[in-house]
Formats: sequence, structure tokens, C-alpha cells
Amino acid sequence: MIDLDALNSVSRRFAELLFAEHPEWVPYATVPSGEGWDEGVLVVSVTSPVSLHTLSVDTDGGEITVGFGETGWHAHFWA
Repeated sequence: MIDLDALNSVSRRFAELLFAEHPEWVPYATVPSGEGWDEGVLVVSVTSPVSLHTLSVDTDGGEITVGFGETGWHAHFWA
């Protein structure tokens, strides 16, 4: 289980809303650190149960990015 207190305010609010709808995704959540990541962001990567594609969601850069699959498709949403 990730520590919600480790998340920045945007990431924490998004995590609360996301996990209220999809509590089964909590085990797939991480708080990355290091070069290229803002402090306190949320990353959730869920592999499809029927294919090898992965749904990814992150809150880096003060926005929510949703991606799917290895094709690189993604979309940005502002919090």
C-alpha cells in the first residue's frame, strides 16, 4: 500500500478519487523518485487481464496522463 502522505496535493486528491472507484488498483500504485519525476507523484500501471497491454496513469507535471499499450498512445488531463 502506498503512503498517501508521500503524495503532493494534486496526486493525493486524484488518488483518493481513483481508488474510491477502483480500490483493486491500489497494489499497482507507486510513488516514483529520481530524475525526470516531480516530487510526490502517483503512478499506476495495470496490465490487462485479457492481453499484454498496460493501462498507465500518472500525475507528473501537475497533470494527469493516461496511456494504453506499447504504441505510446496517451492523453493529458489538467487537474
